[in-house]
Amino acid sequence: MSRFVGVAGILALFIGLVANPFGNLSAAETPLAGVWRIVGTLPAQGGGQDSILALIEVAGDEKSPKITALTHGIEPFKDSKVVDPTIKDGELSFKLSAPMVSLGFVFVVPGSKVVRAGGHMDLRGNLLPAYILKSDKKDLKDVKLESPAEGNDKLEAISKAETVDDKAKIASAMIKDLPGRAATMRGATLVVLAALRSGKPEKAAQVADLAVQAGKEFGRAFSSRIIREISGELAKEKNSADKAAELVGSLLKDLGANPPAQQEAGLLMVLRTALEKTGKTEEATKIAGRLEKLESKLDEEFEKENIPFKPTSFAGRKAGSNRVAVVELFTGATCPPCVAADVAFDGMLKTYAPKDVVLLQYHLHIPGPDALTNAAAEARQNYYEKDIEGTPTILVNGKTGPGMGGSRQGAERSYQAATKLINTSLVDATTPVELAIDAGASGTKVGARVTYKGLKSTENLKLRAVLIEEVVRYPGSNGQRLHHHIVRDFPGGVEGVALKKTEGEESFTVEIPKLREKLKGYLDGFEKENGPFPGGLKPLDLKNLKLVVLIQNDKTHEILQAVQADLPEVK
Repeated sequence: MSRFVGVAGILALFIGLVANPFGNLSAAETPLAGVWRIVGTLPAQGGGQDSILALIEVAGDEKSPKITALTHGIEPFKDSKVVDPTIKDGELSFKLSAPMVSLGFVFVVPGSKVVRAGGHMDLRGNLLPAYILKSDKKDLKDVKLESPAEGNDKLEAISKAETVDDKAKIASAMIKDLPGRAATMRGATLVVLAALRSGKPEKAAQVADLAVQAGKEFGRAFSSRIIREISGELAKEKNSADKAAELVGSLLKDLGANPPAQQEAGLLMVLRTALEKTGKTEEATKIAGRLEKLESKLDEEFEKENIPFKPTSFAGRKAGSNRVAVVELFTGATCPPCVAADVAFDGMLKTYAPKDVVLLQYHLHIPGPDALTNAAAEARQNYYEKDIEGTPTILVNGKTGPGMGGSRQGAERSYQAATKLINTSLVDATTPVELAIDAGASGTKVGARVTYKGLKSTENLKLRAVLIEEVVRYPGSNGQRLHHHIVRDFPGGVEGVALKKTEGEESFTVEIPKLREKLKGYLDGFEKENGPFPGGLKPLDLKNLKLVVLIQNDKTHEILQAVQADLPEVK
């Protein structure tokens, strides 16, 4: 089982606050005038967790709103300032800037006085539920900062209801009684999925409007995301694909001629799938070409901005130093504190060559579903057990490294801490152990013959082969779009091959279509129990594969030697 990061720690890294003023409403005053608690909701075991992020005061009129941050709920937002508050087209938007993080917020402006307003927070284009709650005081003294999200019990009731109709009744009641709650939006989505899994795509298309209605309480951009995710599921079935195309087509029209590139790309992806499912091949091909141009543009923009510092080149090591260091990072695409570690990891890829350092990245469902996770990654996490107390965690040669958590602004600090440890391990790392890989491909299979020698003993030693994908496009909710050196499998098993001789060879074969089917089976099983992955994405291209082989002591976890080799592309 994956370990979940504390919600307070997660929210602390990317969530912001909003405002509050006093006084009776005048004709020009915004209905949001007053003091408000900003609350963010993130996925957690049991449904969701609400955390108070800050206390703000809103004043002014709709043309020139004024927002003041009164105090913070989460420590990283200490000394926060509200930037660029605006009210436009019925939505209040602003940025909250603190020394550690800057985050955007949008809240729906009601037509009259209310005690609660829904909205969302924007983490570099990835939207997460948020709301503001009216406060009668200007501090958070004696206020509980964390609590289970409202509606968690209703989510459980939906999961236990036996029929789709019963589930739909509960979701409809939630929309009426609990508007603007993350649980309500989630519940409506679960009903659509339940209908699809029950083999009732027509029913799923009918109840899709429940989820669309629930999403409106979080603002237009968030509603668009919900439509995309629901449509993505509907598009997979022939009898509901037309409904998916209808929803997406309408949304694309509403977005106008120049929609945000990332939002447009997500919608086009769904539209392409729906058109393919309904046999409209020519239209689908046109959409695919348009989509690839957008995705490539977004990839380029991400690569330019991803690393906010300049990685240094490795200075080299003493003559005779030949031990390859192995860096293993446990992270998650929905884990905000993992951003610093991910960016540092990408920086290390630019610093070191594979002859010096091999880098492996394992993804876990932390705190929400992550489609880059697989059974092998979870088994490797369990192998290290107490060495991994949370995520992100980095290990160097099987030993726990420095703390790596933080925001993008803290990535350089994480990079420096990790490279300092790695460089020290490389300076005079001499070993008699040698490893070599001879790789080839035939049809849809890739294979490798691994030779090893130089061992003084084989006690507790295992040889492990690790299959990694060089780069995977998967826009995570923490803002990381491209992920590198993703562990896809352990050919020969995560448990490894027990060595019986001090020198010898082992062979490994991977049939790519079967591996893709295996990974998809894991993701489908997880999705059935936990709901869809963000955007409905399950990237399984399995391109630009590499094989890493390492020899490890299972008693101490020390890695004695490693080697990395590119694998040929298969048909």
